[in-house]
Amino acid sequence: MSDIVDECRRLLERGIPVRGPLPGAREREDGTLVEWDRAEFGRPDRRLLFPFAIADRTPLPYRVEPSPSVADGPLSGIGQVVLAVSDLEDAIDRFRTAYRIPTPVRSEVPAFGTVASVPGQPVAFAASEDGWLTDRLERFPDGPCSCLLATDDLAAARETYPLEKIQEWPDGRVAFFDSELLGRRLGVVERV
Repeated sequence: MSDIVDECRRLLERGIPVRGPLPGAREREDGTLVEWDRAEFGRPDRRLLFPFAIADRTPLPYRVEPSPSVADGPLSGIGQVVLAVSDLEDAIDRFRTAYRIPTPVRSEVPAFGTVASVPGQPVAFAASEDGWLTDRLERFPDGPCSCLLATDDLAAARETYPLEKIQEWPDGRVAFFDSELLGRRLGVVERV
């Protein structure tokens, strides 16, 4: 984020609690000092629902190295973060207040319950009355439950990675990694 102070001010003006900007730093193994500022949004008990903001004070490659294995493959980064929420309407309203998101596209998705995917944005909300999502919400507050990597070609992604069968997503199609350990926590989304 280029101007973290402006983002903090903008969210404060919309009534969203803000913690930061807070300075951060670490020294890499090679002795290079990496510095950044970050901010957290939302009440402490709901902080996992909102994204955090980070602004690098040193060049980004000091903190994060690009992965050469992804550069030539069918994946193009993070497509969507799915937020498990106990109250779908409340979560959507909070994001509308903070980010002026468009009306989400909704559908029932096996293993997720009702999914509300925000067109053109890297976020979706999921609420369920049973299953792994409900178990997660009994242990943790509302927050990220699944990360969907982006692709323009889900068939090519399935040829490259061990993905399960393709299923419908509210504004596209998705396939999850075939992994008992990951369950529905990591997948690939092709959005329309």
